[in-house]
Amino acid sequence: NLFEGTLKDTFDYMPQLKELDMSSNKLKGTLPEFFFKMTNLQILDLSDNEMDGPIPNVIPEGSRLKYLSLFANGFDGTIPSSIENAQSLTHVDLSANYLRGTIPTALGSLTNLKYLFLAENRFTEGPIPSWISNLPNLQDLSLRETGLTGSIPSFLTSMSNLILLDVQKNSLVGTIPPKRVGSGVSKLRFILLNRNQLTGTIPYELSRLSTLDMLLVDHNSFTGSLNEICGREMIPRVTADCKGATPEIKCDCCSVCCAEGDDSCNDQPYLGNLDPIWENSFVRRFYEFGPSITFDGVEPTQRK
Repeated sequence: NLFEGTLKDTFDYMPQLKELDMSSNKLKGTLPEFFFKMTNLQILDLSDNEMDGPIPNVIPEGSRLKYLSLFANGFDGTIPSSIENAQSLTHVDLSANYLRGTIPTALGSLTNLKYLFLAENRFTEGPIPSWISNLPNLQDLSLRETGLTGSIPSFLTSMSNLILLDVQKNSLVGTIPPKRVGSGVSKLRFILLNRNQLTGTIPYELSRLSTLDMLLVDHNSFTGSLNEICGREMIPRVTADCKGATPEIKCDCCSVCCAEGDDSCNDQPYLGNLDPIWENSFVRRFYEFGPSITFDGVEPTQRK
């Protein structure tokens, strides 16, 4: 549909409303407070509209909200601290807005979260938040282009349910020790580290990860070889700095090889939050990262 206008007072007298999906319209204006005060509302999907203003800091204790998707709007201000009152949340997508400030620790109390996308906002520069380690059920994490600094933290190794790790286009530095990504994380399928300032060799354990479907490491300063991946029965999509007279990485089967200094190489956005529809009971049927880059919801080791 292409609904236009604002949502002011439109749903104020629907106290029994449980699901509201008005995504991909042309809605404008601010986000009304009454949505968060509707005690029965579980699904709020206003993604891909033209709304703006702050996200109201009025989420009450005992909120039943499970799915909150506001991506691709013009929301600004900070993420409301009252989001910690929505303990039933499993899906939060606030990406592609103009949110600022620090990423709040309140998100770390949402232990039912499976899906957290905060990509493409204007947060204060800082490290990957340590409270992410408090989210044992987290499966999909995207912090692409959010001003991240520092190194990839060791707690990622304990996140046994993590499937998608997206930290593209940040200022992360340092190496990837073998025990940080690859060993101990048994379900990782999509590792997006491209366009950072990472150094060192790519861990052997990462290349051997049996669940791996995508590995993006281009536009960093890695060295060594990724040819261990080339001998696999099912070769994942891999991008690396493996082009030029003296390539930084040796890779005979990479999907894309970039040369040092070529910023236009592999510059497409890999949007892991494309169409994760809530109608599927919050279960991913597929992972789509753009045109012709789609994977099903079954990890490689379980495919027939």
